[in-house]
Amino acid sequence: MQPITDLYIYCKVKRQPIPIVHVREAIRQQIRGDKHLATRLSLWDFAGQELYYSTHHIFMFSHSVYVLVFSLVDAINDRKKQLERIVFWLNSICIHTESQDTAIFLVGTHRNSISSIQRSEVVGYLTEKLNVNSLCDRFVNTPEGMLVFQVENSITLDNDSSFLQMCILKEIEDMMYVCEEFPVPFMNFYKLINERKFQNGGKQTICLYDDVKIRVKHQFSVEEPVFQEMLSFYHKAGEIIYQPDDDHLSKYVIFDPNVLVSLMKILITIPPRNQRSRHLAKSWDMMDKRGLADIKLINHVTKSVGISTQLTLSLLLAYDLVCLIPRESKDDEQLYIVPSILPAYEIDGRYDSMPRWQTFQNDDDVYYFDFGSFLPDVVFWRLLARCMSSPTVLKSSLKRHVYSDIARFSFDGQITYILQLVRHIPMEQNLIKVMVQKAPGIDSKCLLKWLLKQLNIIRRRDFKFMEFTLGMPCPYQSHDEFENAERLHIIELTSRGGKLHDNPKVNLLCEGRSHVLKPYPVSTLGTKIDLKSPGQVSIRLETHISKMPAILYKDICDHLNVDLMAGDWRFLAGELGHTAGQVQIYSQKRNPTGEILQEWSRYNHATVNNLLEILQRPSLERYDIVDTIREHISQAP
Repeated sequence: MQPITDLYIYCKVKRQPIPIVHVREAIRQQIRGDKHLATRLSLWDFAGQELYYSTHHIFMFSHSVYVLVFSLVDAINDRKKQLERIVFWLNSICIHTESQDTAIFLVGTHRNSISSIQRSEVVGYLTEKLNVNSLCDRFVNTPEGMLVFQVENSITLDNDSSFLQMCILKEIEDMMYVCEEFPVPFMNFYKLINERKFQNGGKQTICLYDDVKIRVKHQFSVEEPVFQEMLSFYHKAGEIIYQPDDDHLSKYVIFDPNVLVSLMKILITIPPRNQRSRHLAKSWDMMDKRGLADIKLINHVTKSVGISTQLTLSLLLAYDLVCLIPRESKDDEQLYIVPSILPAYEIDGRYDSMPRWQTFQNDDDVYYFDFGSFLPDVVFWRLLARCMSSPTVLKSSLKRHVYSDIARFSFDGQITYILQLVRHIPMEQNLIKVMVQKAPGIDSKCLLKWLLKQLNIIRRRDFKFMEFTLGMPCPYQSHDEFENAERLHIIELTSRGGKLHDNPKVNLLCEGRSHVLKPYPVSTLGTKIDLKSPGQVSIRLETHISKMPAILYKDICDHLNVDLMAGDWRFLAGELGHTAGQVQIYSQKRNPTGEILQEWSRYNHATVNNLLEILQRPSLERYDIVDTIREHISQAP
């Protein structure tokens, strides 16, 4: 009778009688053998509007079940668009939540508006496309093994909707965190959370960490470790916001996450002209056309939410949702840039008029941050805010050279760099492009390290499970060829936000061709990029794999990339010591074998002889490829 015991302890501490209805229900559940699940269910409707994208980190939390809803009718009319939307939301959920704590239901509505044949086609298409995504293991499958639960939402009583509800409740019961036991002070702290949310019209929802700690220690008699555990638990549950790893945000406890959402909603929802008050007309016009907010507009927003202007600005600046433009003189108006509402330079996939400073030069260094299938717009806007806040940036250029999809900055007075959003293949390759123009004698490494540091700060704070790589374009493709390629071939300098190569030269494999790259070339006047390809080379057993002929390399990749029950690229990865997680990442690559061989080519022992030995192991037994390699060796002069 553990539930009754817990209830007794709680009510004794609170000096309240035990409600008999709770005791009666607990006894009935024990007799029936039911699970005792008393929980508070919070429903959040994201609505899907873009204005909420920059605040997803506030209300997407791990201790949740997500119901991802789409229209089966819309999917019939445009399958690709619906798939892209589903992948977008899937990525948004996965970069904010832990896999073991989160389940996702994919629900198709308007079931009766299309035929059974059309439903089968749509569900089969989505299941096939999503199953190749490494994130699809978050989905809860139907009893038939499909990813889509189909419901009819136009009728009150729908058997499939009732079945979906039962599946969701069953999933909640099986969640590990639901069954966790916590001390009584956790329940008392939960009461404090609700008091802060609803007392005085919600005006006490943001408190200083030290004030909360003193009250909890005095009122609930808990020590620092237990207090930290309570904050962490309710942060994961979405009841509060507490960021212990951020120097500034760790000073606050936000008892109602919806406050930040409301702040941003009011700030970036620009009313029609006929609904603007006269004293804010100029402010809204500047916000609409230039993405700039003045202090008068900020005061209006804070007054609407009931929080002080100073506290509001402190939080928005700490989350990189706005950025302060320093005044050049005391008489200048105080302005703030709101990156998410800045005007875009790119219109309908075409540039209205290219900025003069965006022109590509042969001696510019070009790098890419690759985010895979995740759309990095919200990350880009935060990065813009951090770049604008940097003491090295030229402040006078902020109003002229910053847009929501492209921006130009200076770094230490010796480097000019351009950041640009590049949506190359929406569901496969989304990039932030970095173009660097340097003074003579300067390399790009210091800038790349700084940008990498800023992205890691953003990730740890707002996108804890986001992954990205930093690399440079393949030098064996001309500029035009590279930009028009189906998939940009980027040679990784670092993966998963790790450290950069320290070596001034790196020997890497690129589509079967070996070359020495200078990741951070020192600028000299008149420098040009050499785009010539190497000639064909012969091989011997002791030849390093990076020096294999391109045609042989392509042959090996083509054979191993074919998915087989045994002996394909996955088994090669296993023999080379890659983990299951790394294999999942490789599965999203267009040429997984090439990625594996490129990684291996960094070692001196990556020779043709050792590759032959691996290919003959019991897990692979790829004697067809072995024969092909030996044939090339026999033809060597």
